[in-house]
Amino acid sequence: MTHAQILADLSDNGLCLLGQCDVVQSDDLPKGNSILLIGPDEPAFWPIFSQSDEYADGRRDPLDRWSKRILTTIAKTHGASAYFPSDGPPFRPFFSWTLRCGQFWASPINFLVHKDAGLFASFRGALLLPGKAEPTQADQP
Repeated sequence: MTHAQILADLSDNGLCLLGQCDVVQSDDLPKGNSILLIGPDEPAFWPIFSQSDEYADGRRDPLDRWSKRILTTIAKTHGASAYFPSDGPPFRPFFSWTLRCGQFWASPINFLVHKDAGLFASFRGALLLPGKAEPTQADQP
């Protein structure tokens, strides 16, 4: 498994890495691992999602179901684990992870702002990678 392979799999599905951080004790996850925050890669994302079975089947929460299917598959392929903002309680600390990754900041009213996507950033999930993740261009301020 390489970081480049994970990024390629994300891109093939209209997703991108929004930031990454190391696991800390308060995450209640195995230390020494990395968390990758995953979101839509527009404008590629919407055409891919809107062609999915989840989008067309008329059932509830198509975007959450699609995200879980895609990210769980990518996680299994690369020996990672997938986590989702909609899972819980208890809910994973996505807000804390975003602030730790250095690519987001909180606005004065606590909206998250991404360095590139601004207020249009959203999370489809997070991947827990064994070991330390390689630095990427996304890690540059």
